[in-house]
Amino acid sequence: MIELYISQNKVVGSAAYGKYYPRVSYKQTMNIHDMAVHMAEHNTPFSEGTIEGILRDFVKCVREQTLNGNTVKVDNLAIFKVSVIGNGCKELYDATLDKTITPARS
Repeated sequence: MIELYISQNKVVGSAAYGKYYPRVSYKQTMNIHDMAVHMAEHNTPFSEGTIEGILRDFVKCVREQTLNGNTVKVDNLAIFKVSVIGNGCKELYDATLDKTITPARS
């Protein structure tokens, strides 16, 4: 069960200063091995080692697919995808021309 606690924002100058927010109380971080042990306890014919191998292969494949520009949807859990964050710039560097260029305005 998810447990929550209440936390007050104490960042002076923040628009949220003094407001209260719910936060999740995390108990522990489980790695692939921990998940394999847990899954093996659910009446499966597979050993912890087999499950751990499958999970490790799954992680490698998700990484491979996302780096190839695909998204990976795991039903009822998450959608994995690569994203980028950038700060705007006025000029671009064109490596093929080895110079800075200004993009045409539309």
